[in-house]
Amino acid sequence: MDLDLVRTEYLQYSKHFKSSAAFSYDRSHLNTIIDFMIDNQITNSEDLDYNSIYDFIDNSKIRNNTNNTINKRIALLKRAISFQVKQEKCKPSIIATFPKLKVIDKRFNIVHEDTMKRVIDYLLGKDDSFINCRNRVIFFIFVDTGARLSEVANIKLKNIDFRTNSILLEHTKAKRERVVYFSNFTQKHLLLYLDLIDDSNAYLLRNSRNNQPMNYRGVMRVLDRVRDDLKLEHLSSHMIRHSYGTLAYKKQISEFFTNHSMGHARMDMTRRYTHYDIETNKKIYDQLAPMEHYTKKSK
Repeated sequence: MDLDLVRTEYLQYSKHFKSSAAFSYDRSHLNTIIDFMIDNQITNSEDLDYNSIYDFIDNSKIRNNTNNTINKRIALLKRAISFQVKQEKCKPSIIATFPKLKVIDKRFNIVHEDTMKRVIDYLLGKDDSFINCRNRVIFFIFVDTGARLSEVANIKLKNIDFRTNSILLEHTKAKRERVVYFSNFTQKHLLLYLDLIDDSNAYLLRNSRNNQPMNYRGVMRVLDRVRDDLKLEHLSSHMIRHSYGTLAYKKQISEFFTNHSMGHARMDMTRRYTHYDIETNKKIYDQLAPMEHYTKKSK
């Protein structure tokens, strides 16, 4: 089957049945490997073989891609072809048996406590302008919830419950709604920010120029600006997310609660036998409350 058609039809499926973040991931990685194949005169899935994959690996290493990234791209090509095979549109490819490259297991980077305190102090030291209040809310919500960047960018006003200090995330990676919590500290800054915006649109985070919802890149730029202003080597929502998980582990928070609040697709057996309601989760969260933890250290 023509590889360009393999790509087009799989991305159509991805666009309609996966989250926007997952679709962007699929499009980026699938385009990279299929463009390479087509540029090297391999235009049909039946022409793929181990040598074509070896060539792709060699080219990727020249570009300093990690084995993990290369594995992801090869796996996505396999998945796209398998998608067509299941529909009986093409024959199975030999590359389905291609093994994974060895990946060195490494720990995820986190934001260390002294850096976290430094960022918080930096944000609190700003005046209460719209941009500064909004940027505090962005950072504090990341810290308090461990949510992904796309999840925070898509928070809706109607889904914030101040009775339980909780937020219903509708836009999630797994396309399953979940509830996350925020501390009393963050509640105060949320209320201050809400006094500065209107209800002209459904989303919490607004662009300072036109009051329209901030997009994924706009939220990411806020963190990038903090990183640059404080001359930090790294600062990202992903690092903050792993800091949330690390702090929960240090405080011996229930693993089930942590997995659920972070939206990990694990502990399926636990979910069959355990049910936590919102009130119970709120009590557990109060033991964690990251923003309370970091700000108490500064007093």
